[in-house]
Amino acid sequence: MNSTATRKQVNLIKSVYPSLSSDFMAVLFSTFKKKGFSNERIIASIEYTIEHFDGYGTPHIAHFLKFDKINNENQYVFISKIHEHDQL
Repeated sequence: MNSTATRKQVNLIKSVYPSLSSDFMAVLFSTFKKKGFSNERIIASIEYTIEHFDGYGTPHIAHFLKFDKINNENQYVFISKIHEHDQL
């Protein structure tokens, strides 16, 4: 993700959760990179967290990474159903 796109995503997060620090943002984007998130997955994760965070206070890094787990589980179920259908 280029610096302009990253800055745009950081600004989006900060507009919704202004108390999150710059250090938090640095660790979040470092974790995204370490976990192999593509630009599209980063954007989707941020949007998902903003839309679905129902905790008290502010989200943690785990909340942003949760999107990927949910997305992968949904893909597994979808692929499994396709596979079962092909066997019928």
